[in-house]
Amino acid sequence: MNRINFNKNICPLCETEVNENNIVDIVENIWKESKNVYQCPNCKLYFIDKPSREEMEFLYKSDFYIKNKSPVYKFIDDKMKYARALNRFNYIKKFIKKSNNLNVLEIGASNGLLLSLFKKENFNVFGYELNESARKNAFKKYGIEMKEDFLKDKDINKNKYDVVIMSHILEHFINPKYILNNIHNFIGGG
Repeated sequence: MNRINFNKNICPLCETEVNENNIVDIVENIWKESKNVYQCPNCKLYFIDKPSREEMEFLYKSDFYIKNKSPVYKFIDDKMKYARALNRFNYIKKFIKKSNNLNVLEIGASNGLLLSLFKKENFNVFGYELNESARKNAFKKYGIEMKEDFLKDKDINKNKYDVVIMSHILEHFINPKYILNNIHNFIGGG
């Protein structure tokens, strides 16, 4: 692994300072410049050198997540994604006392697979996904209409959510503390 230039960095979650010893990998071939991947020695969060807002917008508007794949790879990938979603669903469901009209929100919902499992169990589902192709796929495949960006949605506080899911998403935010504080404001349904 060839480490790229190291700048002083701080964990975006617990604010522990990291150094070159905390670099665990490098992300290449996504943006113009490679990014170091760190693991915080304190809270164990994985995070990367901060991409610019322009770099993030480029990533979510590109087809990075939905590249064409061979039929065999796509079949195996779909089965693995379903198994992971089912595992998450069963884990989350253990902590929910089922009653009528429970609202489940997923931020970074990809193609809506996890939300579809909650929908089958008669939960009210809501989702946000930055990638337009993934949102269209969620509607086409599962009938789940998702919005683009919860931070820009002025109507998000109209509902209170009983369950908020963010799986493999926190590391995508430049300021995760701000995000978690915002999410806290709309938790607390029936």
